[in-house]
Amino acid sequence: MKINFPTFSGSPQPLGATVTPTGINFALFSRNAEEVTLVLGVKDACESSRFEIPLDPKLHKTGDIWHIQVSGLPPYHLLRYGYKLSGPKEPHTSGLAYDNSLIMLDPYAKEVRSPRWGQDRTSIHYQTCGLIPHDIYDWEGDRPLNIPLQDTVIYEMHVRGFTQHSSSQCSFPGTFKGICEKIDYMKH
Repeated sequence: MKINFPTFSGSPQPLGATVTPTGINFALFSRNAEEVTLVLGVKDACESSRFEIPLDPKLHKTGDIWHIQVSGLPPYHLLRYGYKLSGPKEPHTSGLAYDNSLIMLDPYAKEVRSPRWGQDRTSIHYQTCGLIPHDIYDWEGDRPLNIPLQDTVIYEMHVRGFTQHSSSQCSFPGTFKGICEKIDYMKH
């Protein structure tokens, strides 16, 4: 569905979605995209509430960055967003294979929502999509640990794979809460 929210050229910086005093600025780097469409959806709403805003390269592109400022949007915490991109389809030569039927995740999204496992992914509400940052996170007095690099352990894992099996004995298998339950295990 195409909409008529007030739009402006916007700014190429910062990348991602940024709340401004007059709306939200969206900025996306894409060197090879020939057409870009911003796709907006409203949380917990039907597919008909998905809106598409095509970007005009003469107005909404600076160098390799596509950008647009959108005003008059619903409350930011309800919004989901992504992009449809058109461009070269040369997977065997250049490696590029644009498909404008897919809604792509903004690599600069400050917050991401993924679908629940097994859900239909045809709607923006169920695809992996960006969220608009609406609150500044309260770190509640947390401070850096100042552990020297030589004493640091970096533990990389697949969150779902680490806690999904019943042998993990997690109350929240396959989730970050499940990882929190396993912190003592990882310390040993």
